[in-house]
Amino acid sequence: MQIKNSEIIGVIIASIFLALLLVGVIISMLVAYRRRQYQHQQELLNARLEIQENIFKNLSEEIHDNIGQELSVLKLTLSVISLKKEEEAEKFITESKGMVNHIISSISDLSKSLHTDRVLKIGIIEAVRFELEKIEKTNLFKTAFTYADVEFHINPGNEIFLFRIIQELLNNIIKHSRAQHINVDLIYKESRIIFTFTDDGRGFDVKEAMQQPSSNRGIGLTSMVNRAKLIGGQLSIISQPGKGTKTIIEIPAVITGSQPA
Repeated sequence: MQIKNSEIIGVIIASIFLALLLVGVIISMLVAYRRRQYQHQQELLNARLEIQENIFKNLSEEIHDNIGQELSVLKLTLSVISLKKEEEAEKFITESKGMVNHIISSISDLSKSLHTDRVLKIGIIEAVRFELEKIEKTNLFKTAFTYADVEFHINPGNEIFLFRIIQELLNNIIKHSRAQHINVDLIYKESRIIFTFTDDGRGFDVKEAMQQPSSNRGIGLTSMVNRAKLIGGQLSIISQPGKGTKTIIEIPAVITGSQPA
C-alpha cells in the first residue's frame, strides 16, 4: 500500500512538473509571439514612415522648385505693371500683389514643414517653434513655448516620428478645440524629454474620443498613443468638456548638457 502511495505521489509530482513546464513553454511562446508581432509592427511602421517621409520630401521640393518659382514670376510680373495711382486697376493690382506675397509665404512654410532633412537639421525645438509661429500667423491663436537650454539627443527616426505626432496634435487643436491659446512646455527628466501641450479650448471626453474612428479626429487619439509607444514613448491626454485639454508626450532621449536645477 505504501509503495502504491509513493507511486501516486511520484505521478502527481511528475504531472505538476510537466504542467508547469507546459505553462512555461506556452508563456514563452506567447512572449516570443508578442515580441515578433511588436517587431513586425515596428518594421511596418518604419517602412511606412520612410515612404511617407520620401513623399513629403519630394512634395516639398516640388512645391519649392515649381509652384514657388511660378508665383515669384507672377509677383514680378505684377510689380512691373505700370499704372497711375488714380486708375481703377491700381488698387486691384496692389491687392493681388499682397495676396501673392501671402501665398508665397504660406507655401514656403508648408515646404519647410514637410521637408524631413530640414527638421533633422534644425532639431525638434526649432521645428516646434516654427510650427507655433506658423499658427500665430493666422491671427486665430496666441502661442507660447517655454524650455530650458539643455542639449539632448534623440534617435533621428524617433525625432521625425515625434515631430509628425506633434504636427497631428497641433492640427487637431486647430481643427477641433476652438481654443484661443496654445502653450507648450518642454522639460527634462532623467533620460526623457517631456512635451506638454495645453489649450484653453472646449475640451472633450477623452474615453469617448479614444473609441472614435480615426477619421473623426485626425489620425485618431488612439493611433497617436500607439505611435508614441512604438518609439518607446508615452502620450497621455487630460481633458474635460469646457475645461481645455492637456497632452503630455514623453520620449526617451540622451541628455548631453547640464539639466536645470
